[in-house]
Amino acid sequence: MSFSDFPCNSCGWCCKRTPCPLGLYLGETPLTSCSKLLETSKDKFECGLIVNETNLLKKEAARSLMLAGEGCSHIYGPSPI
Repeated sequence: MSFSDFPCNSCGWCCKRTPCPLGLYLGETPLTSCSKLLETSKDKFECGLIVNETNLLKKEAARSLMLAGEGCSHIYGPSPI
């Protein structure tokens, strides 16, 4: 089973566990909650690097590098909300 077997539900579980490689490159501390994680509505989270980026090329590059929205990395599938 892989993370793509379960759809992303924007629960933020993955980013709460550890920053993605892009976050680590930008100075986030491993094995901590990513400081770029934003709660955009009740129990829904998005990456601030994507939400706040105005350049569409950079936004899509970040989304691609993070695999944002591509699946769930939670071992038991998406976190129920």
